[in-house]
Amino acid sequence: MNKLSHPFFTELKRYVASQNATLGPIILSICDSIKYEGTLNIDETINEQRKLSQVADMIHAAHVFHRCARDDTLETKRLHQENIMSILVGDYLLAQSSMDIATLNPMTVGLMAKSLEDYTRGEFLRNSDLEKRAASTRGSLLSNSCLSAALLAGHSYTNDPHELTSLVRDFGLRTGSASRLLEI
Repeated sequence: MNKLSHPFFTELKRYVASQNATLGPIILSICDSIKYEGTLNIDETINEQRKLSQVADMIHAAHVFHRCARDDTLETKRLHQENIMSILVGDYLLAQSSMDIATLNPMTVGLMAKSLEDYTRGEFLRNSDLEKRAASTRGSLLSNSCLSAALLAGHSYTNDPHELTSLVRDFGLRTGSASRLLEI
């Protein structure tokens, strides 16, 4: 979202920040704490991790705007226009984040695409189990973002629960799920 400079988008960024709708700082904190393993170009890796955090922020912000749309269509015309704007902004951010996913390092594209799919599916599960919905929305996004950051730093993914990649993935899943549950 940093590259969007129109005043409308400046206001959107301010709104998203006021809703605590940013995951980027969490991802960048994880990136800062990960030791780089065998990466040839640390500056390039850091830039990729920044792009990754921006993509995660855009996906999350899109869903914040989609949740802003109200279901009660019997209210005023103004509310209807606000719903249209919320949905259009959310759709725009999803489209932009989808394009930006394609520009990420190839090893992270699949993980972030899966996060986008899980997040979208989770929003359709509004009336289902809250824990499952939380894990499939923000939990998946933060989990796969943290795992991607570790992969970019040169770590290999294993299912060993004591390996860094498993630890950051689990941290992201639990942190994302818990923050989503606190909102509900």
